[in-house]
Amino acid sequence: MFVQRVEVRNRIMNDALQTTAVQWAAQLESAIKEQPFITNYDISIELSQRKQFSNGLDARNRWGKSLQAGQDTQHRFQIRAFLQNGMFSFIQDVRRFADGDQTPHKIVDLLVDPQKQLPNPNGSSSYKSNIHQLKPLEIFDPRFPHIDATLRKELLQEHFDMIINMNKKSRLQSAILTEIQMMRHVRNPVNVLSEQSTSFELQGQVATGIQRSDFRITARRFADLCTHPYGWNEFYLPPVPNKTISSINPDWMLMLSPQVVAAIVETLPPAFELERLEKGSSFLSGKQGTAVGSKRIHIIDDATMLSGVNSRNFDSQGVLSKPLNLIADGVFQDFYIPLDSNRTLEATGHTDMNGQLWVGNLMSQMGRRSQNMVLADKGEALLATHLADAVNLNIETGMIQLRLHVAHLTAKGFTGSVGVQTIHCPILDIFAQVSETANDQNRYGHVDASTWILEDCRLLQS
Repeated sequence: MFVQRVEVRNRIMNDALQTTAVQWAAQLESAIKEQPFITNYDISIELSQRKQFSNGLDARNRWGKSLQAGQDTQHRFQIRAFLQNGMFSFIQDVRRFADGDQTPHKIVDLLVDPQKQLPNPNGSSSYKSNIHQLKPLEIFDPRFPHIDATLRKELLQEHFDMIINMNKKSRLQSAILTEIQMMRHVRNPVNVLSEQSTSFELQGQVATGIQRSDFRITARRFADLCTHPYGWNEFYLPPVPNKTISSINPDWMLMLSPQVVAAIVETLPPAFELERLEKGSSFLSGKQGTAVGSKRIHIIDDATMLSGVNSRNFDSQGVLSKPLNLIADGVFQDFYIPLDSNRTLEATGHTDMNGQLWVGNLMSQMGRRSQNMVLADKGEALLATHLADAVNLNIETGMIQLRLHVAHLTAKGFTGSVGVQTIHCPILDIFAQVSETANDQNRYGHVDASTWILEDCRLLQS
């Protein structure tokens, strides 16, 4: 039978990374084919070059004029082999082939070693579907080769100046810019897939008086670190008056800001894993196809989103990453299916090198009206501006605890602070209360979210 081998290359790939990954995979594949005891296989290789540039305040509280720089290269590969005796073998390592005993033939010897063999997981074999073309996801910054020390220094200086302009009491204490160029290469007897990406991370610390706050911003393009300062929302919150609101009307709407919604949505994906659902260790077990919230709840996982932080065409096993409607119109629909599932359902492409869930880009779909339009219609509300602590969600029971900074506002603006309030209830109770979503969608890492508007604020506890 004629089998078409497909290899997809990015014209702007770094030659050294691409050549190294392809050569490694080709050497491994050649050694595997010489071993007739191996009937099927897949090889996955990840090579990344990571550069870091840092700056900060010195002992005299002056911003440094020069950047501190560092660089390292990370190697990682895995092989899954299926054997004639019906057993399965797996090897993962981070060493170069030239290190010690790390050679393709010695790796193959380990694969067929009886002590390394395991029962075949659910009787599966390596992924066999033909892939003829991968989508252009814009995950490589075309200007990456032209980023120099001057641009990096300008970026960090811009954020240093931005903070003072936004809040006279605050100052950037330190900042670290990390640039990552990743080459991913997967091959099996049917497909040869290559994909290269860039990603950028800006992290550091901001001081406001004696308070210190850490931040982290991630993006696919260098320019996005300048044009989309999402991370500053944690420190430069709406100017809420010092007035304390002590009397709360339980019938006031409760708005959860995009930042709060993003933090909630980020904790949800494990509940949609097939294994958890089948074992009854997810609060969604037995609920597929049924309503788990109001019709305003829409949650999507799309690893193929253009320029998304977690965008990719395929996972570590060469499975195409499929967009999933986890919840649509309040109904639980799709879930994550691994390649080694004992079901006949097709894998969704969400497995990382460790065999764990690899979430794509999450999106809670936005509505049509702004917060002000909703307030003009309904009067006044409480707004949870940001979290006081991390979201605590029990995946098995669905109980969630949120500690929130809450303010009172009307269509004319903020009137005062309600302080820190707590929500401790089943997450499905929050889903059921969402009567509308606003149009203020924003991106926080790999999550896009907009304001959720709850019917009332009765879930709040002081």
